[in-house]
Amino acid sequence: MLGCKNVLVDHVTIRNRLDVPNCDGIDPDHCRDVEIRNCDIACGDDAIVVKATRQTNDFGPCANIQVHDCVLRRRIPA
Repeated sequence: MLGCKNVLVDHVTIRNRLDVPNCDGIDPDHCRDVEIRNCDIACGDDAIVVKATRQTNDFGPCANIQVHDCVLRRRIPA
């Protein structure tokens, strides 16, 4: 999601390979009013990352992002 407003992510399952670095699950970038709930995410890096990347400053900052009732799993470093 990039520059989005009023987003609901509900009951989403994400299965990325646990041995692959830099494979995030959900990355709201410059988004506002986002709710992520009831999701089951397994990935090799971050399950959920709130971002404000430099190349997309025209969208404004992230605000009001809620995450709840999710199961998050990631690779445990050796």
